[in-house]
Amino acid sequence: MQGFVEMGFFTENMILIMFLPLWTSLILLAEKIFDIVYNRKTTVILTLVSTFIGIIFSVMLLNKTVTTPDSVYENIIYNLETGFFSIPLGTRTDKYSAVFLTVYMIISFLIQLFSYSRLKHKIFFTKYYLYCNLLNFSVAGVFLSPGFVQFLGFTVLCGFITYLISENDTEPGSTTATDRLFQSSQPQKFGILNTLSDSFLLFCILITSCALIQNTHDNAI
Repeated sequence: MQGFVEMGFFTENMILIMFLPLWTSLILLAEKIFDIVYNRKTTVILTLVSTFIGIIFSVMLLNKTVTTPDSVYENIIYNLETGFFSIPLGTRTDKYSAVFLTVYMIISFLIQLFSYSRLKHKIFFTKYYLYCNLLNFSVAGVFLSPGFVQFLGFTVLCGFITYLISENDTEPGSTTATDRLFQSSQPQKFGILNTLSDSFLLFCILITSCALIQNTHDNAI
């Protein structure tokens, strides 16, 4: 393994892949909070631009990791000290995560682009693109996680946002079988149960890790 290589602009700022869609989500959320009226084309353009920038960063990261074998690019923003161990928070990418992130960003861009014609007259249009941006944020957090705890946390967030997208992709009074399913209480129960179970799994992993580290420390003494 050649180890860490000198980071360029894209590797030093790869956290933008995560935070650009988050900032876009906040802009769209302002419409709901402050009664700001956006043109629907503005909403989709903001989302597409954010995702397209994510594609550019992903492709550049892929190019760097492929042309430099076994290279790893890491940017730790903060180490959360727990007393037993530290939880790194930031970004980390190698050729595998760069491949997955590039493929996801391209698919996400196409879905957002072709959803416009189908959803432009729907009442949940802005909410749908808000959730799409949040999903981009959470998926990027999964692929760029420097540690298992951040990875699992963003995985829980991905599941919850996916549920929100599917739950809101319906219209009141719809007669289609899919819409009737989502208008029932079953998806809500499943989404809540899935989020709670994933959160409980994360909690158990943290507790088990603390116990193992404490046991190792006691044995060393």
